[in-house]
Amino acid sequence: VASEQAAAEGLPIFTQRAYIHVGSSMDVDFVQGETLDNPATTLDICVEAVEWALKRGIGTFIIVAAVPHLERVLRDLDYAIKHRGVDIQIEIPQAIYDVPEGDWFCTDSGQSFHRSKEVWDRYNRFMDLIPMPIYVHIYVPLRRWLAPR
Repeated sequence: VASEQAAAEGLPIFTQRAYIHVGSSMDVDFVQGETLDNPATTLDICVEAVEWALKRGIGTFIIVAAVPHLERVLRDLDYAIKHRGVDIQIEIPQAIYDVPEGDWFCTDSGQSFHRSKEVWDRYNRFMDLIPMPIYVHIYVPLRRWLAPR
């Protein structure tokens, strides 16, 4: 969805290198410092995306995210935008809602919580219960510290 929209509209892409495949001719920048064993947190991706947008003069994000993950992406992106004190608009393309639900999961994913809807729902329910201040100041730093190097 991201590649198609970016190609059609001549837009740049900001994404994760290890998990998203884009065409070689695309204008794409990748999240820094993540590996298959140590993917960036949603909040880290959002913070980096805001800085990327500011450097490029981008005033609107077109969010292409897995629908099951969209609510947390929007929450974390809203936090990153407000924390930075900038005005970046957010759009969500209808095309992500046209992807069959089962296509958002992959049984051999390097991230165990992406392997099935049931596993994702348990993981995501936990993530939704964490109050934002605890998520930002305790969970995310702790996850970074415990992550494989």
